[in-house]
Amino acid sequence: NLEVRLKKRNGDLLDCLLTVTVRGKCENGSRCFQVFIHDVTERKRVEDALRVSERKLNIVVDAIPDIVYRLDPEGRISYVSSAVRHYGYDPDELVGRFMSDLVHPGDLSRVRNALAERRVGPRRAGATEVRLLSRSREIIPFELHSQQVPLDPVFLVEAEGLYTGNRVSAENYIGTQGVARDITERKRAEQAIRESEERFQALFESDREAVILIDEKTGKVVDVNSSGVDIYGYTREEFLLLTRNDLWDEQEENSGDEDLASPKILPFQHHRRKDGSVFPAEISGSPIDIFGHRLYLCVVRDITDRLRAEEEAMLREKFQGALEMAHAVCHEINQPLQVLSGYMEILNREPLESESFSGHLHEIENAVRRMAEITRKLNNITRYETVSYTAEKKIFDIHRASES
Repeated sequence: NLEVRLKKRNGDLLDCLLTVTVRGKCENGSRCFQVFIHDVTERKRVEDALRVSERKLNIVVDAIPDIVYRLDPEGRISYVSSAVRHYGYDPDELVGRFMSDLVHPGDLSRVRNALAERRVGPRRAGATEVRLLSRSREIIPFELHSQQVPLDPVFLVEAEGLYTGNRVSAENYIGTQGVARDITERKRAEQAIRESEERFQALFESDREAVILIDEKTGKVVDVNSSGVDIYGYTREEFLLLTRNDLWDEQEENSGDEDLASPKILPFQHHRRKDGSVFPAEISGSPIDIFGHRLYLCVVRDITDRLRAEEEAMLREKFQGALEMAHAVCHEINQPLQVLSGYMEILNREPLESESFSGHLHEIENAVRRMAEITRKLNNITRYETVSYTAEKKIFDIHRASES
């Protein structure tokens, strides 16, 4: 068989296939040939069109970032797109190798059939995640899809069987075609989100205070940690049926009406437990955004013990002040009293006509004036001042405390 171009009488060219057969010897003794000329112009036109179509298809396929592949009936690679170059492979070196050679050993038993899928249409396997190995043996997570694709022209979209004709049968099976999409970044993002959620949950549950997530629009409780369950006495399921107003004491003025739009520490309030008991609460909160859902993160502290301690400290301080005042008054008044007492003894022993009598009366008068001055200063105290009384004790300084 010989392909040649012959010229027609009008000058047009014909693509022809010459079939030459030896027919023996002619009358003049030379060998005789029989030549059949087949016009293959239309076939050549179709072949040229097919080559152009294939080139266009290859341009499109090579522009796709996904790995497009085709397997023969034995599972060997008969075509793979240039996207494999991103993972260190040359497409030509992979032709003839089994696709399973590129699969991570841990995934092979699970995805072997999906890689060489024979079924078509709805019966074929759906998207399958598989780890492929780059040339450096780095693990790359991939996702395999499948979708029905006509045989001619071939465009590779997702993994499914390829068959000649319209009948799906073992005799017509010619291989598998598919696409492997790199989802490494997606897997990394999912892992990062998962780790972030785990860290948040760990912090959420480890807080000893009640941590409550509230929907900013509806005021409904979205989540609560274990400490919140313990403090309020509700189960987690019961908590998720509540709104923030259900937690405030109903007698509390303006309870639950605070604006949740900005971070803040809310004023001291009373909250009500499931059993009806009320406890003082300090609330710090901040708005957060989770996947576009606006929430308010509230940290509720039961400050019963703190208030009790503050009250006890204040009482101790008042008591200490009273003691210091008492010691100071005793100290200040004791001196003029001793003077009065001493001179009264003297006066009792001396006659009224003695020369020193008037002098004793003068000292008594000074002591009385001093007591009056102490009383005045006690009434004019404006600040807290102390003075050392002994090495270990201080008393209230009446004189400095009453200075303007």
